Amino acid sequence: MKINNFLLLLLLGAISFCSCLNTSPPTRIFILSAPEPLCPSVVASISKVTLPAYLERWELVSRIGEHEIRIHDFAQWGQLLPEAIRSCLQEAFQNPAGKGHQEESVPVLELSFQQFEGNQQGTFTVKGHGWLRQAGELRQLPVHFTFPYSPENEEGLVSAHQEAVKRLAVIIQEHIPQFCSSGQD
Repeated sequence: MKINNFLLLLLLGAISFCSCLNTSPPTRIFILSAPEPLCPSVVASISKVTLPAYLERWELVSRIGEHEIRIHDFAQWGQLLPEAIRSCLQEAFQNPAGKGHQEESVPVLELSFQQFEGNQQGTFTVKGHGWLRQAGELRQLPVHFTFPYSPENEEGLVSAHQEAVKRLAVIIQEHIPQFCSSGQD
């Protein structure tokens, strides 16, 4: 009887020891930062950013195939991706002087994406559109671009998201003055 208890205790100890050896890596948390200030500065309000449901999660996601994604279990965003994109763009389009624009004259932008992702082949794709609203007028802004990135690790995927936000800010910056001037004709 004592031998059985000893063997059971030895077995439980061995299992506990082995489970300690098989630890997973710590989860890494990534954040996006606002792009550099835009010159010339353009003021806008970013009201909402929507992404496909599979991207509205804490974990980083990359596309493996047409109908398959990879969830990076040990790499997460510091905030949900739609909110991170919105806050970065909002910071890029704030009025640095804090004055000179009445609230109703500031264009409001809403963005909706069908794709905002990198794939395993090294292509990051942004595809969607935005709606610019100012003084009751509404214009659609198509957004579609791709660029190469390094898919080998999470840092490459995070850098690609950062580059996508930067390129998105430039596209918006180019279209807002055209929108505002055409509404004043």
